[in-house]
Amino acid sequence: MKNNSSILAFLAQGLNVGIGLLLIPLVTTSLNDYYVGLWFVFITAASFNQLLEMGFLPNLSRNISYVFGGAKEIIKEGIPEESADRDVDMSLMGKVISSSKMVYFSLFLISIVVILSIGILYISSLYDASMSQGYNYDLMAFVIYMMGSSLQLYFNYINCVVLGLGEVDRNNKITIIARTLNIVLSMVFINHGLLGLALANLLSILLSRLYAIRVYKKSLAEYDITIGSHTFHDRMSVIKIISHNTFKVGISQLSAFLILRANIFIAASILGVAESSSFSLMVSIVSTLSSLSTVFVSFDLPNIIKLQVTKNRSELVDRISLRIVQSIGLFIVLTVLFNLVGREILLLLNADAPVLGATFFYLCFVIYLLELNHVVSAMCITTANQVPFVKSGIVSGIAICACSIAIAPVLGIWGLLLSQALVQLAYNNWKWPLYLSKLLGTSYSKLLRRGFAQLV
Repeated sequence: MKNNSSILAFLAQGLNVGIGLLLIPLVTTSLNDYYVGLWFVFITAASFNQLLEMGFLPNLSRNISYVFGGAKEIIKEGIPEESADRDVDMSLMGKVISSSKMVYFSLFLISIVVILSIGILYISSLYDASMSQGYNYDLMAFVIYMMGSSLQLYFNYINCVVLGLGEVDRNNKITIIARTLNIVLSMVFINHGLLGLALANLLSILLSRLYAIRVYKKSLAEYDITIGSHTFHDRMSVIKIISHNTFKVGISQLSAFLILRANIFIAASILGVAESSSFSLMVSIVSTLSSLSTVFVSFDLPNIIKLQVTKNRSELVDRISLRIVQSIGLFIVLTVLFNLVGREILLLLNADAPVLGATFFYLCFVIYLLELNHVVSAMCITTANQVPFVKSGIVSGIAICACSIAIAPVLGIWGLLLSQALVQLAYNNWKWPLYLSKLLGTSYSKLLRRGFAQLV
C-alpha cells in the first residue's frame, strides 16, 4: 500500500464501520438506557436495510473491474479471459454501469416499502411509555434515520462504479466525508435526542452524495467512458448473469447479519430495549473492531482480483497471506487497547454506562477473532468468483437465531453469546480457512507463516 492510500483506507474503514463506536460516548452521556438501546436497534435496522442490495455491489464492481481489465464478456462463474489487446469494451462497460443504476433504483423503492411496513410495526412493538418521549417521537426518529439508509442504498451505484474502475482512494474519500459529517452533525443536533441523531444521519448522507456524484462523473470522464443508451433487455441480460453469484453473496450477507446482528433485535424483543443496551453496546464494540480489522483485505480486493485474472499464483498467495495476518494482528491490537483504555473512558464519561464485565468481553474477543479469521478467508475466496458458503451461512444464521430465542429467556445475554459461539465452531470457523488454503494450493498454517514472514 502507498502511504497516502493506506491512511485513506484506514480512515475510511475506521469511520465507516466505527461510526457507532465513535458516537457511543456522546450517545451514552446524552440518552437514557431506553434510547441507547433504541439507537442500537436503528443502527442494526440500517444494516439490515443495506442487505436488500443482495450482494450486487461487490459483484457489479468486480465485473466492472473485469471489463476494465480487458474482458470482452461477463460470465456467471469463474474469471473471464482477458483479450490480447486488453482494450476496454466501452459498449459492455456502459451496459454494466447502466444496469447497476437500474438495480439500485429498484432496491431503493423496495427499501421504502419495507421501512413503511415491517419497520414501523417492529419499532411500535418496542415502545415503552415509561421511558419514551412519545410514540410519535420514536416513530419519526426511525423513519428519518431509515430514509437516510435508503438513500445511501440507492447511491451505492456510485461506489460500485468508482471501485470497479480501481479508484479506491476516491471511494474512501466519499466515505470519510459522509462519516465525518455524520459525527459533526450528531454533535450539533444531540440536544434533540434520538431525533437529532436521525436528522444528522439523513443530512450527512444527502450532503456527501453531492460530492460522490462529482467524483462519479470525473472518474467516467477520465477514462472516456460514456454510458450511452441501453434497452431494458440489454440491462436485464447483464443483471441475469451477475445475479447468478449476486444472490449467493446476498444470502451470505443475510446469513452474516443473522449470525452477527440479529441477536440485537432478539435481545431488544425478549429482554427489553433498556435491558438489552449493555449487550448491544459490548457486541457492537467488539464487532466494530473486527470489521475495522478487515481493512487490509477490503482495500486490496481490486488488486487481488487482477492477480486472479492474470493467474499470477505466487504473488497472489503472498498478497492474501500478508493481508490475513495483518487483519488478525490489527484486531488483537485494537482489542487490547480498548480493554486497557476504552472501557475506562466510557465509565469516566458516564458512570452508569451499560458496560459489561471483563469475562463477557474476553469471550466476545475469542468469538470475533475466530469470526474474523473465516470472514477474511471468505472475502478472498470471492475474488475467484466463487461463493461456496451460501448454504452453511444461512443454516448457521437460522440456527443461531433459533438457539438465541430458546436460550435467552433462561440465560439472558450469556445465552445470546453462547449460541453464536457453539454454532460457528461447529463448521464455519474452520471450514473456510481450510477451503481457501486448498484453493491456493497450500495449508492454512503455511499461509499464516508466509504472511507473518512478510510482515516481519
